[in-house]
Amino acid sequence: MKLYTNPASRGQIVSWYLHELGVQAEEVILDFKAGEHKAPGYTDKFPFGLVPSIEDGDLRLFESGAILLYLAERFPEASGVTTTEQRALAAQWVLFANATLAPVMFIESVRDTTLPKVFSPLDKVLADREYLEGGKFSVADLAVGAYLTYMPMFLPQVDLSPWPNVVAYINRISERPSFKATSGSPEVTNMAKEMAEKRAAAAAAKE
Repeated sequence: MKLYTNPASRGQIVSWYLHELGVQAEEVILDFKAGEHKAPGYTDKFPFGLVPSIEDGDLRLFESGAILLYLAERFPEASGVTTTEQRALAAQWVLFANATLAPVMFIESVRDTTLPKVFSPLDKVLADREYLEGGKFSVADLAVGAYLTYMPMFLPQVDLSPWPNVVAYINRISERPSFKATSGSPEVTNMAKEMAEKRAAAAAAKE
């Protein structure tokens, strides 16, 4: 299996899940500044030039959510996703992460009004459980947790105190060795800090 990624992409999430599953994959780091993701050698395989992507035998797959779901089914013993119900619940949370959670976090113009509408019910969901489904860490937690763990890195100015269960969940996820080795590595966290500082400086310049 081959993973095409870049530290500034959601490829870190795929790396994290591969680490959780105990699956070895060849990582190809694409240089965004050099435009390697737009070069013919890459777009011949992945026409949209999107990163991350994977090759597994004859399969070529892009979009991080699709890759996570594929890996969960590809390695059922490690993922615990073995039934139709489990596959549906995994898809539910992966789609929630990408379609519902991400926009309320990163669309600044509506964040103040929309964040509570998502974080408040999520806080209730997490009130009586450590993980989202099945009593143990799963692809659902990786998809949702990947965005939530961005909060301290990219959005340190957002007050999460109204949602203590979400905060506890973020802390719990962040302590996983696989997270620390990938999405929570010093390389990624330092890059996130730099991006947050640049974003704050740009916002201040507009005022």
